[in-house]
This record gives sequence, C-alpha cells and structure tokens, in this order.
Amino acid sequence: MAVYVEAMSTGVVLMLVSVTAVLTMITGVQSQVGPPGHQIPVNMSDPHLHASVDVVVDVINRDRGYSEDIPRQICQTIENGTVQVVDGEMFRLRLVIADSVCTNTEANENKTSAECAVLSPGKRKRCQTIVIYNSWEAPGIDVLSYDCVDIQPTPPGAEMPINMSDPGVAKSVHAVVILVNDRRGYADIITRVSSGGIVGGTVQITDGNIYRLQFTIGDSVCNNSIDNWNASSTDCPLLDPDMKQRKCNATVTYKHWEFPMCKVIGYTCEPPPPGDQRPIGKNDTDAKLSAEAAISIINYDRGYSNHTFRRILYGMEGGTVQIPGGETFRLIFTIADSDCKNTEENYNATSAECPIPPARLPVQRCESEVLDRNWLPNRWFIQNQRCDDIPPPPLPPKPKYVRPINRSDPGVNASVNAAVNKINEVRGYADIITRQSLGEVVSGTVEDMVDEGHIYRLLFTIGSSYCNNSIYNANATSKDCPLIRTDHGLHTCNTSVIYIHKETTTTVAIISYYCEVPPGDERPINTSDPVVAEAADEAVNVINWDRGYSDNIRRLVLYQVEAGTMQVVSGEMYKLIFTLSNSLCKNTEDKANATSTECPIEAGIQGRPVQRCESQILYKHWLSQKSDVMEHSCVMLPPPTAPPGGEKEINRSDPGVAESVDAAVEVINQERGYADIIIRQSLRELLGGTVQVVDGEIYRLDFTVGNSECNNSIVNINTSNADCPVIPGMKQRLCNATVVYKHWKMPRSTVLSHMCEGPSPGDQVIINRTDPGVSFAIDDAISTINKDRGYSNNTSRWSLYKLEGGTEQIVDGSVYRLAFTLSNSVCSNTVEHSNATSSECPVKSGKAGLPIQRCESKVLYRRWLGNVTDVMEHECETLPLPPPGPRGGDIPYNKNDPHVITATNAVVDVINEDRGYSDQVPRKSLVGILNGTYQIVDGELFHLKFIVGISLCNNSKENANKTTKDCPLKPDSRLRPTECAALVNYKPWKSNTKALNWTCDKSMNVRKLSDLHVQSAFKLSGDFAANEINKHNGYSCCTYKYVVKDVVSPTSTHNASFTTVMVRMHVCVRVYLLYNTVLYIDI
Repeated sequence: MAVYVEAMSTGVVLMLVSVTAVLTMITGVQSQVGPPGHQIPVNMSDPHLHASVDVVVDVINRDRGYSEDIPRQICQTIENGTVQVVDGEMFRLRLVIADSVCTNTEANENKTSAECAVLSPGKRKRCQTIVIYNSWEAPGIDVLSYDCVDIQPTPPGAEMPINMSDPGVAKSVHAVVILVNDRRGYADIITRVSSGGIVGGTVQITDGNIYRLQFTIGDSVCNNSIDNWNASSTDCPLLDPDMKQRKCNATVTYKHWEFPMCKVIGYTCEPPPPGDQRPIGKNDTDAKLSAEAAISIINYDRGYSNHTFRRILYGMEGGTVQIPGGETFRLIFTIADSDCKNTEENYNATSAECPIPPARLPVQRCESEVLDRNWLPNRWFIQNQRCDDIPPPPLPPKPKYVRPINRSDPGVNASVNAAVNKINEVRGYADIITRQSLGEVVSGTVEDMVDEGHIYRLLFTIGSSYCNNSIYNANATSKDCPLIRTDHGLHTCNTSVIYIHKETTTTVAIISYYCEVPPGDERPINTSDPVVAEAADEAVNVINWDRGYSDNIRRLVLYQVEAGTMQVVSGEMYKLIFTLSNSLCKNTEDKANATSTECPIEAGIQGRPVQRCESQILYKHWLSQKSDVMEHSCVMLPPPTAPPGGEKEINRSDPGVAESVDAAVEVINQERGYADIIIRQSLRELLGGTVQVVDGEIYRLDFTVGNSECNNSIVNINTSNADCPVIPGMKQRLCNATVVYKHWKMPRSTVLSHMCEGPSPGDQVIINRTDPGVSFAIDDAISTINKDRGYSNNTSRWSLYKLEGGTEQIVDGSVYRLAFTLSNSVCSNTVEHSNATSSECPVKSGKAGLPIQRCESKVLYRRWLGNVTDVMEHECETLPLPPPGPRGGDIPYNKNDPHVITATNAVVDVINEDRGYSDQVPRKSLVGILNGTYQIVDGELFHLKFIVGISLCNNSKENANKTTKDCPLKPDSRLRPTECAALVNYKPWKSNTKALNWTCDKSMNVRKLSDLHVQSAFKLSGDFAANEINKHNGYSCCTYKYVVKDVVSPTSTHNASFTTVMVRMHVCVRVYLLYNTVLYIDI
C-alpha cells in the first residue's frame, strides 16, 4: 500500500493511491441493515462505527506529529454519516474533534475520550472522513481520506445562525402562530393562518435559547375554531402555497425544562394583502356598530315581548375584517340581558340606552358575519350568524370536613380490605407466593367529598398468612387467612381510598398505597428489571428440557412476566408468574439456551400464550451459573376461539394451504425474473399461519425459502420444492404472505401481499428498478449486444422493450443478473449510437416495435469508481412473432402485457369518475389483474377482470388518471377489495382507450351501507346507555364519568332494561337497550 500526504490550508488530506482489492463472498452478519450497496444513515450505537472513528483519530494525531508540547485530539461528537456495504463497510462520516487534557505522545496513542477528557477552553475541528471496515482482514480498518477545518469559537451569549432542524425553532414558530390566531379570534367563520416556512434567524444561548426568527404565514384550509387552536401547519396546510404569504419577525424565549417551553416576547407581521382578512382593532368603532346591528337581528329572531329582556353587547372577543366591496366583519362577541324589555320600541337601542346591570353575566357567545357598506342608508347586511348558550358558573363547593376515623365504620373495613387485595394482586396470584393479610388498622382520617362519598386515608399493618396467594384466595379476608405471627414480622402500609355507598351499590376506588418492606421479606418485582427476565429465561430453559428435545415440537419462549415477588436470602429468591408461547424454532438441543430474541414468537394467532407457569428461582449474581430453578409448574391455556369470519390456525393437510404457499413462492421467483443465470428460490418449510373464511379463504402464512439447485428459467415455472430442493446448508429467509384461495375459480390462489426478510450478505436479492446502477448495467449490456451484432447503417439499433426482472449480488461491487426483452429502435446501429440509451433511441411504434429478442446478462457495477460497468456474460434468443389469432376470436391475455395494464388503468379511472369527484370520497386504486381474454376487432377488445381497493388519495379531479403507484392502497381499510369486470376497446396506434361497460361485485364488501346505519345505531345505543349509568350514579365534580370505549359483538335484540354486572377500576358493563350491546367502560 503506497500512501502520500499533502498539506493544505484547510486541513490535511490523506490520499490512498493504491489498494489491493479482495473479491470475496461476505458471510458475516453486517452491523448495518439496509439495501446492499446503498448508503444508509449510520447507527450511532454500532461498535464498527466507533472502532472506525478511533482509528481515524489515531491517524490524525499521528500525522500532527508526536510531541509533549501539543494536546492529543479526541472525538467529541459524531455529527452524522452514512454506511455502504461494499467490500466490507464504507463509512462516510462528519466528526468534531477537540483538544484533550492528554499530550500527543506515543504513550497516549489509542486513548479515547473516556481516558482523555475534552480540554476547555480548547481548539475544535470539524472533519470529514471515509473509512473501510472489514472483519476478515488484518488490520481490518483502512482510512481512505480525511479533511479537517478549524471551528471558530462562539463567544458566550453571542448570536449565531439557527439550525433549521433544531426542535426549539419549530416549537417557537408554532407558539407565534398560535398567538397570531388567538388575536384573530376563535370562530368557524374565521380562516386560520398557518406557517408557510422558516426563512432564517439567529439564536442566543443565555438562560435558555433566545430565538430571533424570520418566517412566513398564510391562510390555511382550516377555520379558526377552538378545536384547531393548537393545529400545526401539517394539520392545517396552506390553502394555496402559490398565494402571497406574509413575512413575520418574532423574538421567542425557549426553555425546554419549563412549561410552557416558549414565551413570545414580541412579533410583527406584514399587513395582509388587499382583500385578505386582518384582525380588528380593540376599539374599532365600525366593528362595534356592526356587532350591534347583528344583535338587533338576534333580538328580532327571539321575538318581541314584554316578558323578555333585550340583549346587549357584553364584550368583543375578537374578529377580522375583509374589504371586498365594503367591509366584511367576522366577529366573535358575547351578549347579556339588559334592563330594557325586548320590545319593538327598543329595536335599535344601544348599550348606553339599555345598560346591563352589574350582577348579570353573559348568556350567549355569538359569531356573526356582517357586510358594512357605510355609503348606503341601510349600511349593514347580516350574512351569517349563530349563538351558543353560555352555561352558568358552577356553585361554590361545600366546605370540606376532615375528622378521625371510627374503626367500626363499614367504609373503613371496605377500604382497607380493597387495599390489601390490591397489594396481593400486584404480588401476583400463584400457589408459590404467600398471601398477605391485614394485621390492624392503626389510625386514619376521613374527608367528606363535595356531593357524596368519602376519602379515607388509612395507616395499617399487614403480614404473611397461612394461605397461598392463588386466584381462589383473591378476596379472602384476615378471618379466612389468619396471620402466621401477630407479634412480629408485620410491616406498615398507608393508602388513600374513595368510598361511595348508595342504596344498591358500593364503589371503592384506590387512589394510592405504599408499604414498607423489611429486609428479608418478600416484595413485588419490577417486571422490566433485566435480572427478572434473566431468571425467567432460565426457568423457560428447564421447562423446555423437561418436555424433551425433538424436531417435532416447537420451543416455548417467554411471552410475558405477569407478576411475582423477590426475597433477599443467600442471593435473591424470585417467585415468578409468566406465560409462554410457541416460537419459530424447534425444541432441539442446539437451541437449549435460546432466548425470545434468538427464537422469536410466531406471528398471528399461533403467537398467543399457550401455557401459564409459576417458578421459584434462586439468583446469585456472583456465580458463573447465576440462576438455579428450584421448582416450577405450568398449566395449559385454552386455545383462543375464532368468531365467525375470524382467524383460526391452519390445517397443514388442507390442499388450499399447499397451493397458496406454492403461489406465494412463485410470485417471489417472478419478481426475481425468469432467467438461466438467476437462482430459483424454493420452499424450505411451512412454519404456520391462519385462515379466515370470507368470500373464499384468506391464508396468512409464515414460511422459509432458500436457494435451490435449479435456475429460475421459464421452464422451471411452478416447479415444486421436491423437483428443485433447497441447497443443504444454505441460510434460509423467513417470509410471510397473504393469499386469497377460491377453489371454484382458476387460478384458485391470488397473492395479495408478501414480504421476506433481508437475505444474507453476498446472496442474490431482487433488484430495485429505480436504482441508478440497474440503468447503467442494462445500458452497457445492450450496447455490448449491439456491438457484437456489428455496426451497420442497414440495421436498426436494439433498445430496451421491457426489464422483466433480475437480481443483485454484493461482492466486489454489485453483480446484476438481468432478464429483459429488446426491440428495434428508431436509430440505426452505427458507431455514433454505440452508447445511446433507450430514451435517446426509443423503440419503434406499432408492430415494428414489438419485442424481437429476449436476453439475459450478467454485469459487474462499481459505483465508487465512477459508475464503471463490466459485462461479464450475455445471451439472447430470437422471439417468434405473435400469431395474429382468429379475427374476433377470444384469446387469453397476458396480465403483464402493457396494453392490458393501460386498458385496466383506464377503466379504473372511469369507475372513479362515475362514482363522482369529491374530496370526501376515497379514490379506488388497482389491486391486481385477474385472468381474462381479448378479441382482435377494430383494435383490441379486452374482457377484463380485476380487483380494486380503497386508496390513500381522495377522489378529487386533481387525482384523476393516477395509478396505484401514485395512490397506494390504504393498509388499514375496513372495506375489502372489490372484484370488477369491464369491456374495453384499445387502439394502440391512436393511444385511444374506451370503456364500453363495467360492473363491480359490491357484495364482496364486508361493511355495506346498511351496516353503517346499524353500527351508528349501536354507537347511539352505547352512548345512551353510558348516559343512563352516569345519571343513575348522579352528577358530581367528584364522581367519575363513564364513557363508551368500544362496542363488541352487537346483536339486534329488543329489550328495555339495563344491568350493571361489575364495578372496579376497569368496569365491564352489559347494557340491554334497543340493542344487546357490550360496553367496555374506563373509570
């Protein structure tokens, strides 16, 4: 390796002149996970990253020269960077290095910031560097280059430019926008302004940050109602980004440790453009006169009478004025009853003529839109207004009364028993845990609540009882489970409890509790403690050993630690209650100590807990074998039952399962591309899955695939894993797929979605068609093919017709294996066009542009050498001309034919147009094309079958002609995809598509319009039931309000009674009212 060093004014550049390249297959697991060969952001916790940074710092210090007169520089911050998997890991980093307290001597070489602290004050530099890290060579880390510049120190308290990504900047601008909208007034008739963007600014770091910001604001799509008071510019985007925006300046103090964090010191904004809304002044006479004109209409609408008072302006809350042919005031104000009667004689009476008595409060809050044309005799025109009643202020609370408890009070007994039960619930219900019982109530107080009920604050003692803490003893009293010892071993607890007793119900709610635990006594565990997880994992290992190792059963792994206790003896004695689930691993001896991270839980219904276990483990942290499982017991949990239409576990002998998983594997191979130079993937193992019976069967399957002994040529389509077995010893990939299976149709299986985990480093992966490397590789391959044909003015240059598929393999660069078709282009095959791309030489139109060659090519691509490509091999075969077919006869079409795709997208647009353009209706997008036929008539007459689904776009006119790529499907839509059929005439020479007719099977939708009405009725019934419960309990500021959390399993049975089943912290209430509705209610 030859290295030259050249000094520069901005720093030092280390230039690598020659590096020995090593071509190897990467077999280790890379620390960075991302698309192979692509740059991705670094993981700041990656040990490879920090090892590379340490080497860069050593090189920089060595180049500065070792001396006791200069400080050693260390890495202070890794600002950002990327990593790219090439021949190892290539890090491109930006660092800040600083002088340390150590000298730059050989003795201090390799010392990091942990050993050499930053020197303050000291010099700092910002460095950019490129480093190669690999684990199979020595030394393993090569610094390709670095470049450093000095960082000028900022004086304390001086202003400096803001960092646009600083969260304090965005929060400060948002605080100013809220203040601007607050001044405009909160009302539905006023437009809300939003931030257009941050222009610039400075920050001064003193006691917090002082931001001086420049930004723009403009009218948004939202109104300025109280519901939108805190809406961001994302929630309320600008009405038109091209509309002129107003510039604003603001000074904001930001202290992230206080609430609120932002305090607006001051702001100024440009005046609104002519015709825009601007805030009214506080003493605007015209605004006040317009409000009084609106109040006259309000009094008129109420009706004149000697029995009602005339309402007068009480206060102006805010508003805006806009000048379009007069002054349009949008006002928010309050009105109150005056001393005058609301008669016709007082029609135009003002607040001076009809004053408001001092004791009266406002009764209504009004929003009004008034057009004021002061040059006309009747100058005011009321365009829109509404008023809402203001509720009267609450009555002052009754005085509280606190007194000592009476131990014979039934509320004391109920409250302390509820606290003891809660303490035992937290310890966990298990036979191996001792139940705690009440010793005595020492003292306490009781406080009367405002309306009804009491708050008990109690001091009491508890101790170990003769009972275990099984679920059967959940509500046992100290009489049922007496204390083992009453003379010692008790510990003190205190609690606060709300107690409400009515004629038929008693409610006890625990506010808080705390217990002192003496040394050596059992105490509740912290379920997030890593030692608890370690002890539970050891218990799981013993349970799996007792079951026996076998390839025929799944390994059980920890699902959840529910509760337990810990007691300090000779070590730590854990008594744990936990649940177990099936994992993806087999229960073999090589997996004897595997954790839930190494053997993840199965997905879906198979991953639910199958056993509930109790175990006693002695943990001694000072021993090599820390955990000793002293006893354990497990019980099987009942399998979850699936409701009609719900998911249930698959039957592996079901023929639909085998056909569906084969269809998913074939889709994976189809995406890789059919070619002799691409390896075919085969099914290794079906791990599990679920089935849901709807219109057919929806299979959600988990399986593994791997490289097979066959190539992925077109002759191996639909080849089974028996004919193309997986190569032994090759790493497998975990995949999942969702497949619809309809045994009465052909094909029976339709793959809706699939996903596979990333392959091993050095394995073939499906190409990313938008990757620039693919374009460079295929262009070079086509140029090589045309060169081998021989240049001539009499032949057409071949250009790309369609890229069918391909794979990418990361070795010393990217090796692309591509399958594609070629067609005659408009250019001649001459030297001048030797490097022309397919966009520069497009294919001919009409029949002359049909594909004539199908090619496979293997190309090596090295991006870091300047997008260098090397065509390693290629092969082409001539395609036969497509048969004309019987004119007017039905011919099965190819679902990947561009004409079929064009015709289908056109008819999807017609469907959306016929549904009606609207921002309130979601657009439908294409899910997939099904089998169909076409006829050759005047063009091509397609008999299409396809599936559409709900997309993320609305069905506005702006979204017309957008495909699924532009408007992707909504992942959580409650509407299932709909199957459609259409008759479409396509004339390719005119690029003309006409949909003759279409129809869609609406019965496939689970939720019909009538279902929505029924669901609304259930929701209304639930709300009514919750209100009845609240009314039954009584309204009070100190009682909890019940609200509907969910409505499950509704049925249409008519019954007019309701029953409360259970009351506790999470209450399950069954209400029979118009509909049989189950309500989950949170207190």
